[in-house]
Parts: sequence; structure tokens; C-alpha cells
Amino acid sequence: MLAELLPPHVVAVDIVGDDPDAYLLPAEQHMVAKAVEKRRREVTNARTAARRALAGLGIAETAI
Repeated sequence: MLAELLPPHVVAVDIVGDDPDAYLLPAEQHMVAKAVEKRRREVTNARTAARRALAGLGIAETAI
């Protein structure tokens, strides 16, 4: 639904709930090393969504 509100050149990605395929890259893992599991999953889902959006723009996977 969000994609319908945005111009065609904008990529929107959302993750509802907990994505079992979400992951952090090694360079991102230090940010949540001491975090509780809930916060770790939030960061993991957010970073995964951001990488998917960037991929939709043709940008190679990179740590965020």
C-alpha cells in the first residue's frame, strides 16, 4: 500500500512482524552485540528492509 503513495522512482519496503529471512551483515552485528533479543530483531528487520530498498534501486548489498 505504501508503494501506491510514492512516485515510481521511489522504492518502499516494509517488514510486518518478524521476518525469518532478515539478517545482519558482519559489519552491523557489533551494534546489537549487547542488546536484548527484541531490540536485536528490530534492528535486524530495519537493516534488512533498508538493504532490500537499496537493492530495488540497483545498489549492491552493503552494511548500513
